[in-house]
Amino acid sequence: MKFLIIIFGLLFSHSVLAEDTTIDMLNKGENRTMVFSKEIVRIDVGDTVFWKSIDKGHNVEFIKKNGVPEGVDKFKSKVSKDAEYTFTIPGIYAYWCTPHKSMGMIGFVIVGDDLSNLESIKKVKFIGKSKKIAGHYSMLGYVIVDEEEDYNEWLSEQMTFEEVLASNGKSDLIKIALNKKNDL
Repeated sequence: MKFLIIIFGLLFSHSVLAEDTTIDMLNKGENRTMVFSKEIVRIDVGDTVFWKSIDKGHNVEFIKKNGVPEGVDKFKSKVSKDAEYTFTIPGIYAYWCTPHKSMGMIGFVIVGDDLSNLESIKKVKFIGKSKKIAGHYSMLGYVIVDEEEDYNEWLSEQMTFEEVLASNGKSDLIKIALNKKNDL
């Protein structure tokens, strides 16, 4: 039996698992300006994300070069207008607010828990403050083990949540999702 461990290192973000979900486009969030209210959303294939234009001057644009799974068409909403998109292809979708991408207004949608285009996502050319924000998301990684004992050994070598907080002085959020997989 194999185990897949997915580690998300997120700073100043929210992760949500839902059917259809709404993301607000905001001038000011809890910790910075020019933000999407939820920066990472996990959904199933066929679910819809609604982006609500709470504050004017924002839009949603999929990052076409390396930022979406193969086969996804261009998606760019009008500025200051609500938008919606129904996700039919699994994978990771990176998007930004076109006018504010250099200010770090980026987000990610993970569809169907499919991370097959992760290496492509890591090649996205973020600019300005988006580089720093995206850098926290690039901590996404895998550890694959064959036996539960191997997993337990690996886990015993990892820092606890409290140790991570103490070591970097930041309020990083670490989420570990353990999925049993028969075939990886």
